[in-house]
Amino acid sequence: MDISNPLNKYRFVYENSKRIAYWDTIQGFLIFLVVMTHYLFAYRGIDPVKSFIELNLSFHMPVFVFVTGYFSKSERARGKEALIKLICAYLIFNFALMLFDFPRTRSTFRLTTPYYTYWYILAMIAWRIMAERLSKIRFIMFFCVVVALLTGFIESINNTFALSRIFAFAPYFMAGFLFERGKMEAFIQKRKAATQLFGVCIALMGIGAVAFMVVIGRLSTEILLMKSYTNLSDVVIRAMLMITSSLIIIGILISFPRRPIPFFSAWGRNSLTIFLLHRFATLIFLVIFSRYVSWPNKWVYLAAVVCAVVTTFVLGGNWLTRFLNQLLDSGAGLLLGNDSLDQQPKWTGILLRTIAISLLLGTLVASIYPFVKKQPQPQLTGIAEQFNVSSIKFNG
Repeated sequence: MDISNPLNKYRFVYENSKRIAYWDTIQGFLIFLVVMTHYLFAYRGIDPVKSFIELNLSFHMPVFVFVTGYFSKSERARGKEALIKLICAYLIFNFALMLFDFPRTRSTFRLTTPYYTYWYILAMIAWRIMAERLSKIRFIMFFCVVVALLTGFIESINNTFALSRIFAFAPYFMAGFLFERGKMEAFIQKRKAATQLFGVCIALMGIGAVAFMVVIGRLSTEILLMKSYTNLSDVVIRAMLMITSSLIIIGILISFPRRPIPFFSAWGRNSLTIFLLHRFATLIFLVIFSRYVSWPNKWVYLAAVVCAVVTTFVLGGNWLTRFLNQLLDSGAGLLLGNDSLDQQPKWTGILLRTIAISLLLGTLVASIYPFVKKQPQPQLTGIAEQFNVSSIKFNG
């Protein structure tokens, strides 16, 4: 290994890879927060859980979007094959989760409305298509911030095609996209311990400001999920969230260790796999444990943490990412009509066609279901009624 290259200090664990442990650790930390938040989301009626979720939502997606923008500079990331793979991932997993959750929610099937977290796939596609052109516009960051603030006034900009979040999170993506590649790595190499401590202080300032807004009741799940404003003060809160999340982004970038951290770095390398699959696990958890919704808060937290660790550990394996990449490569080859499908193992083509047929049949059954007489559901009482598992809707 060439130690004369300063970036090799970040790659000493990945001898044959261009990946940088520093970024993998950040992404691993963030994906773990995403998974844990989604395990807890159904229990947000409990005050401590609600506060934790609001605090978490205020920064983990902005940081994730920033990192996504940072790694979207290359032609490969924004190329046709990469975008087709994202489209394939959206079609497979969005419809699969709809079908998986259909017995519980009886949701209407809409291709244009992303289900739960899969709005992020549509957003990545849109951002990567537009990023290069937008980056050439003078004062583009200013325009992105203005648009992000103003679109909250337009009710028609909602979850259809994930437009509300595409606009609201665009400033973070463009900030990452415009951040010069290599400068952060060079800074981290020369960084002193005092600088890391300063970064921690900056992040805590942002977290403290968000915690203050949570305590005084100025935040809500709707605001954090970037829904349209309900009153004029919401635009001020969104602007304040931009400031606080920017502080947290800066603090995380300055303070995170450059060396790999066990598990977190591996989760970061496989963060897309965890992202695409973890929602199935969280919904199983919800259905199984819904009867225990009135648990003491500490047990809810403990269950969420344990399940989040297990889920990220299982889904963060390299073997699963290889399997998923082969499947999406085959899907992209099928949609593009090129020879890449023939270069993949035969089982991927068979599995892909099986998935497509299954999703089509499932969608057909779900489409005619409304014409079938619904069975009466048992009556719930007390707190179980408040958290009726069949009515809980996830937007995160």
